[in-house]
Amino acid sequence: MLIKFFRSSYMAQYIILFLIAFVLWGGALLHPVDVIPSQNIYPFYNIIGFWLGDNKILFSVIGFVLLLFEALLINSIITESEIVPKNSLLPGFLYIILMSFSPELLTLHPVLIANLFLIIFINFIFKIYGQIEPLRLLYKLGFVVGVTSAYYFPAYIFLIYIFWILFFLRSLSWRELMIPVVGLITPYIFLTVWYYCIDKLELVYNDYLNFFQKMEIINFEANYITIIILVIFTLLFVFSMMNLAVGKYFEKSISTRKKIKLSFSYLIISLIIIILYGGSVINFIALPAIPIAIIISFYFSELKRIYLLNLLTILLILIIIVNNYHLLDILNLE
Repeated sequence: MLIKFFRSSYMAQYIILFLIAFVLWGGALLHPVDVIPSQNIYPFYNIIGFWLGDNKILFSVIGFVLLLFEALLINSIITESEIVPKNSLLPGFLYIILMSFSPELLTLHPVLIANLFLIIFINFIFKIYGQIEPLRLLYKLGFVVGVTSAYYFPAYIFLIYIFWILFFLRSLSWRELMIPVVGLITPYIFLTVWYYCIDKLELVYNDYLNFFQKMEIINFEANYITIIILVIFTLLFVFSMMNLAVGKYFEKSISTRKKIKLSFSYLIISLIIIILYGGSVINFIALPAIPIAIIISFYFSELKRIYLLNLLTILLILIIIVNNYHLLDILNLE
């Protein structure tokens, strides 16, 4: 079945992974998703919008290619971190499902681009453990957060995550606290100079100011199929967390357990962003997709009896296909 199949990573598994991703995203070619409007607080995303224009299909194709790359990248990082066995494709498989569960996700949206840098970010976070003087790594972490926020501005809150990690893993020093801040503001120094040169600095400043003034509590709207999908994901995550409490988690090395805890902390930061800046369909799963993929893949890789979970995973994929291809809407039209 599917879970057992993706516990290995031979050529056949990569081909099937690509085919599943292609089927899930095929609906975007039949029903192209609207391009996410550009905003001044997403300056790097604006550049992409400027070059690609309003070509919906092109946005979906590039988004699909980026998703595949991210899935392989996160799979490599998680297997090298020994959270799952080295020959597993489960992290990449789960990440693709998480990032394809709704038609709104089937395009090159800001969170999809941000996740590329956040995957690099979580890799740096894993490497902090055990380092005596991680000053250069802390600057990289801050810089990655800064670049990420230029694609999806609420990602700046991951700076708090860096402080959180320093608080729990290390004895605090003022240098280690300031270096990530310097890294974060580095890209904004160049952006400030650029906006000043093109005489847009005041306009952009007002847009950022309005962003902070219009923070909203969760305002989530979704059809009932999306809600069913979210319920299934929630069940899988709850089962995974229960497994962490009573399963083979405590048999793992201290390093592996630390990395799982770091992933859970990442999830908490993602939920904080969702609460502060609204729970759109894109934010609700796409933003925490990385830690959810890590935690559920650990659960799947350790589980012995997987028959029911296989059925649940297959059912989940079928429901996503129905949702992404608007099959119920087509039947209603008939």
